[in-house]
Amino acid sequence: MSPKDLSADVSSAIQILWLEVRDAVLARVDVLDQAVESLQGGSLEIALRRSAEREAHKLAGLVGTFGFARGSELASEVEHVFLGGPTAMSVPKLSELVAKLRHELERPLPAMDQRVGAQAEDGGEETEAAFSLLIVSDDPDLAERLSVEARIWGMRPTWAASALEARGLLSRAIADVVLLDLEAPGDASELLAELTGGSRRVPVLVLTASDQFGERLHAARVGARGYLYKSLPVSQMLDAVMQLWAGPGRTGAVVLAVDDDPEMLMLLDRILEPHGIRTLTLTDPWRFWAVLEENTPDLAVLDIDMPEVSGIDLCRMIRNDPRWAALPVLFLTRHGDRKTVRDVFAAGADDYVVKPVVGLDLVTKIENRLKRAWLHHALADTDALTGAVSKRGSVELLARLMRLSGRFGHPLCLAAIDLDRFKEVNDQYGNAAGDAVLRRLSHMLLRHFRGEDVVARWGGEEFLVGMYGITKEVAVTRLEQLARRFAGEEFRSPKGEPFGITFSAGVAEYPKDALDLQGLLRAADQAMGRAKSQGRDRILPAA
Repeated sequence: MSPKDLSADVSSAIQILWLEVRDAVLARVDVLDQAVESLQGGSLEIALRRSAEREAHKLAGLVGTFGFARGSELASEVEHVFLGGPTAMSVPKLSELVAKLRHELERPLPAMDQRVGAQAEDGGEETEAAFSLLIVSDDPDLAERLSVEARIWGMRPTWAASALEARGLLSRAIADVVLLDLEAPGDASELLAELTGGSRRVPVLVLTASDQFGERLHAARVGARGYLYKSLPVSQMLDAVMQLWAGPGRTGAVVLAVDDDPEMLMLLDRILEPHGIRTLTLTDPWRFWAVLEENTPDLAVLDIDMPEVSGIDLCRMIRNDPRWAALPVLFLTRHGDRKTVRDVFAAGADDYVVKPVVGLDLVTKIENRLKRAWLHHALADTDALTGAVSKRGSVELLARLMRLSGRFGHPLCLAAIDLDRFKEVNDQYGNAAGDAVLRRLSHMLLRHFRGEDVVARWGGEEFLVGMYGITKEVAVTRLEQLARRFAGEEFRSPKGEPFGITFSAGVAEYPKDALDLQGLLRAADQAMGRAKSQGRDRILPAA
């Protein structure tokens, strides 16, 4: 969908929502009128005054997003009068402000081009174009494998064997994403700087065979969007490319939004939904932790000003828990002063948005944070040799599957896999042959199991597979099928000597065999140990 189409969808959604919430918004103005009348009578109760402060504060943050910029200013002025301690002298000013606010909000909803944050159209119709990928590498075999699979993924790949050739191609057409091999001739590092700086700003993923600190530093400084090893499976390289191009919003990201203003939450949902971002909304901050654990969102949006439990409190709770410490957190606040900004970042926030919310700014900030988080996890939690999830990354993923299993009552199986006589392969044919075996097994595991399953390299020649929603019996059958295929694979040593290898595995099921992750790991490992003691190429369930 083009930006113009998205903008129209958001505009339509906001117009529909305004019709739904208009009466509720005007009811908040009624509270302000009641407070003014009480003040005129000489007895404004503390509870009503605080209620008026609160409603004026919410209105100031809400109505501007619907396009009532003047209404937001008026509500803010009302809030300040109540905060300052209204007196009989304040009555004329308050009465005038509230009357103007009501008149403003009873007007028709402003047109889209009058709204805060509306994008100016630059004219002309946008046309959908195929997603283009420029591969810059002097390795023809790698470029061919990437190109073939990229077409399967629906991309339009182009290959340049050098930085000079890439510049020529880019002078005629702009690529959506560039996959740049740092070993490509013609000063690939200089090309990287050109692509990420200046006016081009083309998203670049770096390909490298080494792990040089200097390379990483240069790539980070000039703005590369990822650092990938050439040893990764082609499918994982293209997965990173697709994620970078599409943005997390198009991949079903989930945002947990907490605000005591239900209309603001509805508005956030309408703004984000056209961008493919699902919003979980919560008005009661006391339920925050339970909802967080149950739904495992990709990002949290917190209102800073909530009674009893503030967004600052929630953010500190998130940062205090190692499981959630890396969750991106975005604050919504009516105040952009230095102290407020200092407080939100001191609590561990990643960013903030000042109300009234500008739809485009909010979406951009959320997508940027989601993209950074996804790339961080994808690169930090991937085993460089095999492309499987690392041991560290798998623990969190398996814990999530276990929470889902407990919540919905579906089974969860864990398989512990160990290569048979792997040490003999290394001793007889060399470590390079052993690495080839590990890569082949990982590739087959990743292709054999579903995308929602977890395939992890646990260490050495051991792998783990977490399978959600299937029983132990089905899991054993699937592993037996893969074991037969793997046993038929032929490997060759650096000298050309052919050899084969097998694996054994044990399978445990939650909650039948264990009630927690550590117990499930032990049960699967024990079953794998029994399988290996009975000979090679055995798959056994936990007892």
